[in-house]
Amino acid sequence: MKRALMDACDRKILLVDHTKFAKRGLFQLAPLKAFDLVLVDDGIQGAQLEVLQASGVETLVVSQAQSSPIAEEP
Repeated sequence: MKRALMDACDRKILLVDHTKFAKRGLFQLAPLKAFDLVLVDDGIQGAQLEVLQASGVETLVVSQAQSSPIAEEP
């Protein structure tokens, strides 16, 4: 089901925190190259970030300190 949803998308964005890079999982939804953009927090280690960037996928590191609440409508 999840792969079918990915196939139907125009753009695939992976949002992941840095702790996921140090673990091995039993299941992989898709390889990194299947995503158009990877967002990761700034806790990622330099070597892990280099591997991610070397995969060729656009990568954006987001600061954990810059959390902005959803704007409330007046």
